[in-house]
Amino acid sequence: MSVTAWTGIVDHDEDWHLRRWIAAGAIVVAAHAGLVAAYLYVVPQDELAGATTPPILVDFAPEAAAPESEDELPPGEDARESEEQPVPEVKQQVEEEPVIEVPQTETPEPEIVIPPKKEEVVEKQEEPTPPQPKPVEKKPVERSEKSVKKQQAAPKTQRRSRKIVAPNSGNAGSVNALPSYKSMISAHINRFKRPASGSGTAVVSFVVDRSGRVVSRSLARSSGNSAVDAEAMATIARAAPMPAFPAAVTQSRLAFMQAIRFN
Repeated sequence: MSVTAWTGIVDHDEDWHLRRWIAAGAIVVAAHAGLVAAYLYVVPQDELAGATTPPILVDFAPEAAAPESEDELPPGEDARESEEQPVPEVKQQVEEEPVIEVPQTETPEPEIVIPPKKEEVVEKQEEPTPPQPKPVEKKPVERSEKSVKKQQAAPKTQRRSRKIVAPNSGNAGSVNALPSYKSMISAHINRFKRPASGSGTAVVSFVVDRSGRVVSRSLARSSGNSAVDAEAMATIARAAPMPAFPAAVTQSRLAFMQAIRFN
């Protein structure tokens, strides 16, 4: 083989090695670009905006120089052997770049503000004033007609007796004449007494004027028997008029209480 042919073989080998180095460099660049793209895809954009991305250093291995040929092989068989020997492949060690873990900042949850409850204002209703109880009117106690008559007759008798006594206190002649006139009246009434359908004593009060006329009469005290009481009142009515006042008696009217007894 000529020197020209050997030179062509050597040039061909150098071009082939150069192409291999260029392909290896392209692979390294593509690997780093893939890592960057994967990092950008995994990490959220809001975290990347807040965090500072450190610069990525791509370390390219220095291009290895073409191995020097040991000794120029003589043409002939040695040249063929050099052609037949495969050129050892130079494997470029690509250092894996450590993945930088960016701490994820936890976004604080917004605090839920609960508005304060409005206090319910309860209007106090005025309690209605309970109606005042009406005063209970006390019913007048019904009394028997007899008891009423007794109470009415007693004051009248007292007033009449005072009328009789008061004027006589200053007149001795009138005082002496009254007992005799009273005896006269009692005897006069007994003459008109009649038997009653029962027994008992009833007291009758009556008023006589100067002429002897009976002005009024009433039952002062009951005998307990209505028939006896009625007969006593009838006796006074039958005895009217009474004897006239004596001249010594100066009063215009005299009141008497006469007890009438029936057996």
